[in-house]
Amino acid sequence: TQNEIAKKIGLSRVYITNKIRLLNLPKIIKEAIMTESLSEGHARALLGIQDEPSMIAASNIVIKRRLSVRETEELVRKVNFGRSSKDDSLLKNKRIDKDVERAITELSNKIGYTVKNTSMNRGGKLTIRYQDKQELMELLGRL
Repeated sequence: TQNEIAKKIGLSRVYITNKIRLLNLPKIIKEAIMTESLSEGHARALLGIQDEPSMIAASNIVIKRRLSVRETEELVRKVNFGRSSKDDSLLKNKRIDKDVERAITELSNKIGYTVKNTSMNRGGKLTIRYQDKQELMELLGRL
């Protein structure tokens, strides 16, 4: 158990639990931790994002803007804002084409903002969230 591991190596159970949670991160975020581009605190906050493309895009924003852990937690709340359990179940039931998923991730990485895809009968709809007018102008400049 985690308690047994903690006792054997002389660390707290919480420490062990947090380390194990980090194993659930996408490879690219684990690499960012290893290169110290991202702290473990930032990464734990990012675990609050359910879908991998959004998590990766958010990690890129954290790195580029050098956000604090608290600011990262706020970013995670914004990414998750408006997503209900109904939306989550729809995401699980609809399989997104791998090429579309890669394109969305690439777009998120290039513009530095989370891009949400909504599948439709034909094609889809992309949504890019911004916080204020300044971010909108920054986003417009990147496009």
